[in-house]
Amino acid sequence: LFTHAHSDHADVAAIGALAGCRGREAPLRVHGNAATCELLREAKLDVERNLLLPGDRADVTGMEVIALPARHDLENQVPLTYAISDGTAWLLYATDTAWPPDGWWQLLEGRKLDAVMLEATFGLMGPDVHGDCLTNHLNWAEAERLREELGRRGYLTAGCQSFATHLSQHFVPIHEELCLQVSDCALRPAYDGLRVRVGQ
Repeated sequence: LFTHAHSDHADVAAIGALAGCRGREAPLRVHGNAATCELLREAKLDVERNLLLPGDRADVTGMEVIALPARHDLENQVPLTYAISDGTAWLLYATDTAWPPDGWWQLLEGRKLDAVMLEATFGLMGPDVHGDCLTNHLNWAEAERLREELGRRGYLTAGCQSFATHLSQHFVPIHEELCLQVSDCALRPAYDGLRVRVGQ
């Protein structure tokens, strides 16, 4: 699943390496927006491209996926975030987006999220630190506000686990320092290799 076609998310070399793994019996299945599908078509990778638009539902390796609209680089593409379920629990993966557009909320109606992964690119910095803050990305305060709004609307389970990701190395302190600074927050900083058990 790809959210958009920027190289820090859709890395052609990495996708090509996965597609070329020995022993693969079928082409690698890739799901994403039109810009991502076109990027991979132009790269002539041996992948099965599956276009997703906001509101689309798909079965991806046996999991139910709902493509949600995002607010990121709207001048060049239709970016996505995702709600994903294995049939027992729901995960929200919302990275590379400012505050979600209106249609985002309606697509989540009737679902209870067991885990949320929210973007907080700019960490604890204010919205005036960079032009992308609150237009293409969130800071920590807005990520927390988004989690609170999800709860207010009744979209979170009682035990929902909440993590912040897409933490820029330019604007966010190292993991240990950030953990100390946000120790009283419902959101927790994610890290490479994080594994979480959710649902039943």
